[in-house]
Amino acid sequence: MIRLFWKFFITIWLTVTLTAFVLISFAHQSDGGLPPDERMVLDMQHYLHGLVQPVLTEEGPQAVETLLERAGAEAGSVPFRMILSPIADCSSQSHILRGENGLCYQVKLFHMPREFDWKIGLPWVTAALAGLASALMLTSYLFRPVAQLRRGLRALAEGRFDVRIHDGVAGRRDEIAKLTRDFDLSAARLQELHEGRQRLFHDISHELRSPLSRLQAVTGILRQNPVRLPDILDRIDREVERLDGLVGEILTLARLTASDETYRARQALDVIDLVESIVEDATFEGQSRRISVVFERRFAFISTVDGELIYRAIENVVRNALRHAPEGTAVVIETRLIDKTLHMTVCDEGPGVAEAELGKIFRPFHHGDNGVKAGFGLGLAITRQAFLQHGGEVTASNRKPTGLCIGFILPRHEVA
Repeated sequence: MIRLFWKFFITIWLTVTLTAFVLISFAHQSDGGLPPDERMVLDMQHYLHGLVQPVLTEEGPQAVETLLERAGAEAGSVPFRMILSPIADCSSQSHILRGENGLCYQVKLFHMPREFDWKIGLPWVTAALAGLASALMLTSYLFRPVAQLRRGLRALAEGRFDVRIHDGVAGRRDEIAKLTRDFDLSAARLQELHEGRQRLFHDISHELRSPLSRLQAVTGILRQNPVRLPDILDRIDREVERLDGLVGEILTLARLTASDETYRARQALDVIDLVESIVEDATFEGQSRRISVVFERRFAFISTVDGELIYRAIENVVRNALRHAPEGTAVVIETRLIDKTLHMTVCDEGPGVAEAELGKIFRPFHHGDNGVKAGFGLGLAITRQAFLQHGGEVTASNRKPTGLCIGFILPRHEVA
């Protein structure tokens, strides 16, 4: 705080001092360039020339000296001493006084030493006091939020993302309050990302540990009973495929969340064609459980997209709907075109999701609280990231009386 205070004080004091100096200099120049005392002395010389000449002619030099002494004593604010001085050359000087016998004189004025007037330094003392008061006010105004911001940044650097500083300046309505509010938003976002990363690491470790544990179990069985080799090899193949699929989905999600993968290879295609292809496969898959897939094509939606990514995103949702739909029900897919934006919903008649879980189903490795675990919990996370990469959005809502609806919004990207 001390350094900040002195910086403010020096800046304010120099500003006030330089402003006063410029104003005084300007006023001095506008008055002819002479100090006030010298101007008054010159005016006095002109005045005395007309007053002294008659006295010198009629009464002589002695009477003039008496007159000058009395005038000097009555000068008041301009202390000076006047004497009558004889000169030899009457033509070389101005303001010449002529006396008896042709002698020439001149009134000379000498400044007397002025006593110190404390009022002369009053403006500078006032400027210094004003600078001190202003610097103290500015320092007090800025120091507290700056100190809080410094404390918050130090906490973030130490990995403590739960720090908040806006409450300390909640009563302010200036830019500093906006800065502290933005800091709290950034800290909250960092905390969310940090907790998500920790949760993702935990989930990945858990998902990888399960197939590895099963592989260790089957190898132990194989050592105890070598004759079961064919069955064990089939089990090992399934676990390896599961691990390969898990790693593939993790890599896909990692690429989608990386900023340098925002615009991968894209091509102009009809997104409704992709939906029709997915519906055809889903219809065939749902026949074994008498689940029908209802879809009616009404328009074309040609856009520049990553076809493979959009196909996989929509397919994840449709396959999830088939998986959770009860036997003998239907999965309904509807599409609408609103202001060059594709709106699509995929609804099933399954158990749905608890309202508190709707915002969490797009998190990686989230399986919900209904005890049903299918896949790795990465499908909806990949779907959401895929549509976000295309400037779209994915939402979830419960269907009445039962079921879950996943909504897609995909803006049109003009074909190059």
